[in-house]
Amino acid sequence: MLKGFCVIKNYVSFLFICVLWSCSHKNFSSIFANESNPYPTAELAIRIGEAQVLSIPTNGDVKPQRLICNDVPIMFHEMGTTLKAYVAVPVKTSIKSFICELTYLLDKKEVKAIVAKVKILDKEFQSEVLNVPQTTIDLSKKDLERYLKEKEIIAKAYATPNQAPLFYRPFVAPLNSVLTSTYGRKRIYNNQKENQHGGVDFRAAVDTPVPAANSGKVVLAMDLFFSGKTVLIDHGLGIFTMYAHLNKLKTRVGEYVPQNAIIGLSGMTGRVSGPHLHWGVRVNSINVDGMEFIKIK
Repeated sequence: MLKGFCVIKNYVSFLFICVLWSCSHKNFSSIFANESNPYPTAELAIRIGEAQVLSIPTNGDVKPQRLICNDVPIMFHEMGTTLKAYVAVPVKTSIKSFICELTYLLDKKEVKAIVAKVKILDKEFQSEVLNVPQTTIDLSKKDLERYLKEKEIIAKAYATPNQAPLFYRPFVAPLNSVLTSTYGRKRIYNNQKENQHGGVDFRAAVDTPVPAANSGKVVLAMDLFFSGKTVLIDHGLGIFTMYAHLNKLKTRVGEYVPQNAIIGLSGMTGRVSGPHLHWGVRVNSINVDGMEFIKIK
């Protein structure tokens, strides 16, 4: 009986040594890590009103299902061995950080992994006073009805973004011109109404050709009460660009436009104090600074 006990004891010791060796072996530990959490956790720092790309290495053993950042669904796209998504932070927020969580299928079961921890950085914005027609501040019943109707049209245009990217190059500014108003400026109209600028304004004489900042599908091209003649382009992955106060429209809804295609001529339609191009960038329902967005490669 003692002999049998010694055999068992030696066998257990042998197994323990094997386990220690296996855990220290590079390939084994890597496989074990992949099974428990196949995705690394990225550390991002994003300023309010800006966006960044989140790149997540893919894993052939799992199938990504959903990406949630700050409790909001985020579109992503598989590019080779990487999942890519754009993460944005609104200009007005009370939180200092949030996480991005990816849900994936492993052995037919849904599993979640934290793929990013995002730190929110503050940013200061300037103020400006603008004088516009008083009729665009105190709306008549007719103008108010028009505005509310157009608000629904715009919301519908934003409601069904293309899941896949429709662009293949970095975004560029639509004009190489002086900025007359930057993103995030706190605006006071006629010393009465206040809001925060959701885009950037380029100096542009009437009828200056305006090119698309990137390829995409036109989802709105019409004359609106506040933004005048406006073009809205869906670039996929939750990214849209807006071109407002145009004098003429050179495209139509449903048209696919390549990068740098002329989509309109600049003007001073809508609520303006002079001729210019208002250009806006929207990422996952958040207006961001276009001049910072074009720095993303």
